Amino acid sequence: MDLSPWRQFTTAVRLFYRNYFRTRGRATRAEFWWLVLFQALVAGAWTLAGRLLSIGGPHFVTNDTPELLTQTMMFVGMFPFAWQLVNLIPSITLLARRFHDTDSSAVLLFTLIIPIAGLVIVLIYALTASNPRGVRYDPPGATAARPPA
Repeated sequence: MDLSPWRQFTTAVRLFYRNYFRTRGRATRAEFWWLVLFQALVAGAWTLAGRLLSIGGPHFVTNDTPELLTQTMMFVGMFPFAWQLVNLIPSITLLARRFHDTDSSAVLLFTLIIPIAGLVIVLIYALTASNPRGVRYDPPGATAARPPA
């Protein structure tokens, strides 16, 4: 089994979108953090694109600005919102599976309602190593061995 970093990264991204609505099962610590890196890279790329298009400052878009450039700037500005909207559900289900991997209930996601403490609690669970007792959250018949986190 090839566990090179690139292979782990691409596998984690593929699993993220394949398990879009799936809350049953578990997600390894590595799978979770590869996805955090992927999301950060995409956000950084679109932030950079937005900055490069707006180099001229607030008066860059004027009546003389070509329509295509104006539309491109609007698309670049709207993409981060659309990206977060598309990835909201799979991010929640990934967190639920991550909680299951630590042998905890996904109900702990409701701790995110608590302003700062909720983020700290989720971060602690995201950093916690896998617990073998989390197998109880696997779907029936899923007995495949998983690589360590």
